Amino acid sequence: MLGALFAGGTGSSYATAQHDQDGQEQGPAQNATHWSKTLTEPQRTQVDRMHHALDRILEPLKADEEQAHKQLNRLTIKDDITQPEINQAIDKLTDIKNTILRHRHAHLVEMRMILTDEQRVSYDAALLKRREIK
Repeated sequence: MLGALFAGGTGSSYATAQHDQDGQEQGPAQNATHWSKTLTEPQRTQVDRMHHALDRILEPLKADEEQAHKQLNRLTIKDDITQPEINQAIDKLTDIKNTILRHRHAHLVEMRMILTDEQRVSYDAALLKRREIK
C-alpha cells in the first residue's frame, strides 16, 4: 500500500528523482538516499495515515472539480450564455482548485515535518523538481 501511495495515491508522485541518460540521479540530492527508502516503521505508518487522510479530503473535491469543469464546458457551448455566467462558473472551478492546492501543500509541509534532516534533503530536492501537483 505504501508503495502505491508514493507512486501516486493521490494522483501525484510525491518524490520523483531526475536521472541523466545513464540512469544516474541528478541534482542536489544525487548522493542522498531517496527519502521514502529510509523511512522507519513508525514514519511509514504515519505517512500511510497522512496519505489516507489526504485522499479522504481530496476525493470529494476532485469530484466537485470534475463536475464544475463539465458545467463550464456545457455553458461555453450554449448559444444564449452570458459572460457573467461563464465567469461565475470559472470562479467556482477556481475556488475548488484553490482548496485542493491548499490541502496538498499543507500535506507536503506535514510530510516534511516527520522526516529527519537527512531525509528532507531528498524530499526537498524532489519537491523543487516538480512543476505541478496533480
